[in-house]
Amino acid sequence: MTDDLLISFRSEVPPPKEATAKRIYARATSGHRRALTRRLTVGVAVGVAALATIGFGVSALLQGPRSETPDAVSVPPPSATNLFGPHGKQVTMSQLLADDPSLPLPDSPLANAGNAGTIWESTTGPSATVYYPSSGIELDIVRGTIDTTGTPQSTIQAIDGLTALVYPGVPSASPPVPAQLFLGLASGHVLQLKAFRPAADLVAVAETLTPKP
Repeated sequence: MTDDLLISFRSEVPPPKEATAKRIYARATSGHRRALTRRLTVGVAVGVAALATIGFGVSALLQGPRSETPDAVSVPPPSATNLFGPHGKQVTMSQLLADDPSLPLPDSPLANAGNAGTIWESTTGPSATVYYPSSGIELDIVRGTIDTTGTPQSTIQAIDGLTALVYPGVPSASPPVPAQLFLGLASGHVLQLKAFRPAADLVAVAETLTPKP
């Protein structure tokens, strides 16, 4: 009798509509993204960053629309969101490579040294923000670590033996949610890629990092 009750409980309630799922997903993820941005900014400013658990807790909604295209929405260039505050300086790719030759950067058709746009570098250590306008991808490298405690298993991947967290985006949500990838580097840094593109594109870019992290 108990089994019958569990099976029939709320069986008459229809599943949420797609628009409702998008709204719930966007609301659930936006708070985590704002909290993460605050932690990154504060961590860079004081020189001690620790990225807390990035677990959205909405794994049932991760199968949202994946028809992201870079032309639909674009990520604001880093010049509008300097993560490093007074410790940030705008540089060219050649300057960045000369200052931090060990900084892992992608060599992908979507993101490489030749198609990089605006670049910000931290004057206090090997941290940088690079925007690739042709693909709409933004790359951030800051001091920190990744904690997978409580994170849905479906978001955890391994890239070159390192732990990565990968989240699909929902560009049609309000506000739009970009796909995001967080990669914990052996140097005690976290690399983040974000764009209004399929999450698989970000994984492909992360697999081309040179030198290997």
